[in-house]
Amino acid sequence: MSVFISFEADAYIQLPRRLLLGLDGGVGVSALWPSPAGTVPTPYAELGRVRSDRGPYAIVAYIHQTVDTNRVFGPGAIRRDDGLATTLAYQFSDGVIRARPFATLVFGHRFIKECMGKFSDCSSLATPRALFAGLSLERALRR
Repeated sequence: MSVFISFEADAYIQLPRRLLLGLDGGVGVSALWPSPAGTVPTPYAELGRVRSDRGPYAIVAYIHQTVDTNRVFGPGAIRRDDGLATTLAYQFSDGVIRARPFATLVFGHRFIKECMGKFSDCSSLATPRALFAGLSLERALRR
């Protein structure tokens, strides 16, 4: 059994609907501390029917990680991982329960030749990709 406690902070700026042709949207940045993968704060943009009871929306985020491998390979061996995460979702609501089925695709850049120090060759590794699908449920608590 493993237990990992972390804190997440998120700052988001909602843009005016008239600027986005009637859609909801904005930009934000999210950060996890401590980050097990060395992820720096993640900027993202969101667009769609977010504040309505029903409709699609999309989120695109830039992911940047740095993993310090100096302890193993000596000075100058810091691996960088960059990628994009794209989420497509649809929102349903009956006024009490809100359901959001979603799919998230994460894809990174090609590995550099020396990704873990001068004696490693990672250029032949496949480009990192992942696909997640899920369902988010939210219930309003009323007194």
